[in-house]
Amino acid sequence: MKVKAAVVGHECAGAVEAVGPGVTKAQVGDHVVCTWMVPCGECYTCREGLGNVCMGNFENFAAGVLLDGTSRYRDKDGKTILHNSFVSGFSS
Repeated sequence: MKVKAAVVGHECAGAVEAVGPGVTKAQVGDHVVCTWMVPCGECYTCREGLGNVCMGNFENFAAGVLLDGTSRYRDKDGKTILHNSFVSGFSS
């Protein structure tokens, strides 16, 4: 079995260092925490109030990619490095 690289860490917190164009709810200096599951709000588990176990976004969660199917990370050769639980809290 071939194992792909991933940046782990499902819990993290920090402070906003910069915001991009169109960002209206976060400001530089805000304290933030990250969630390991992004609820879709539409699947059965979300409608039952169980967004922490959302089945609508579980496929991407399990695959180690973001909601759009991509990853922010690449190794020195340009190969994709996967996310852990959408968060990758041990990254820098």
